[in-house]
This record gives sequence, C-alpha cells and structure tokens, in this order.
Amino acid sequence: MTSEMQRKEIAELEALLPAGSSQTSAGRENPYAQAVSQMHERMMAATGANPSETWMRKMIEHHRGGAEMSNVLLGLGGDPRVLEKARMTAQKQTQEANELEQMLQGGGVPAPATSNDAPAPTTPAREPQAKTQPEAKAETETPKAPAKTPEAPPADPHAGHDMGNMSNMSH
Repeated sequence: MTSEMQRKEIAELEALLPAGSSQTSAGRENPYAQAVSQMHERMMAATGANPSETWMRKMIEHHRGGAEMSNVLLGLGGDPRVLEKARMTAQKQTQEANELEQMLQGGGVPAPATSNDAPAPTTPAREPQAKTQPEAKAETETPKAPAKTPEAPPADPHAGHDMGNMSNMSH
C-alpha cells in the first residue's frame, strides 16, 4: 500500500466518523487494547539477520495486528459501512502479511489479485512465528552493484510508520 493509498484510506475512515465525535471513548473499556498490545509486543520482539529481514518480520506482525483489530470490530458489530471497511482491511492486511511471509521463504510477491480471485482469509495465520533471536547469518547485507541507469525506487508501502510508537497507527 503506497502512502497515497494510505492517505485516501485515512480520509475514508475519517468521513465515517460521526460529526463531533472524539477519537476516544471516555469511560469505556478499549476493546482493542489487547490486540494492540499483543501486536506491539510481537513487533518489538521480531528481529532478523539483517535490517531488511527485521523490517519484514516487524511488518508481518503489524499487518497481522491490523487484521486482528479489524476482527475485534467485526465481532462487536456496528455501522455496516464501517464493518465493510473492517472486512476489507482484515483481508488486505492478511494478504500483505502473507506476501511478506512468502518473500521470507524465498518466493516473490504474487501478482495483484483480480476481481475473480477468491478473497484472502480474514484470520491471519500464526505460523511461522517472528524470530526473537537472529540466526547466525552475516550481520550486514551484501551490497549489490549499482545499476548503470538508476531507476526510481518503488514506493515504500509503509512510509511514515514509526515502529517505536504504534499509538498513531491508522491500520
């Protein structure tokens, strides 16, 4: 998901908020507290043999946590428009976590799904778990020779995420 796609998604979610509502529910227990706490703990524990692997493992936990938070809302019920957004979010987050898992296992990223493809499950798979100890691999990545004609790097689908401060996450 590109940062532009995230901005659009945030705007769509904000449009669903009732006018004059606050972003917190004073006096109510937060139904998402456990899912957010577990996601944050798993993200902070996830490590890899190099910065790229560590990033992928942290993002897998981030996406799984987003799907879990969406599933909390789906279990609670509510505004049908918001529930549809939660279903779509759970599906996308699960798909992105699965793509990162596939990359870690040496596979490429699959082509984008078409409207005829079956939707991804909304319950994220828990295997394999994020590593908490890096394997005995090289501590740095092997630098690659620069291309003769530099290309623009692909958009970082997770630009703007602060792995140390998850309280401001929108998905």
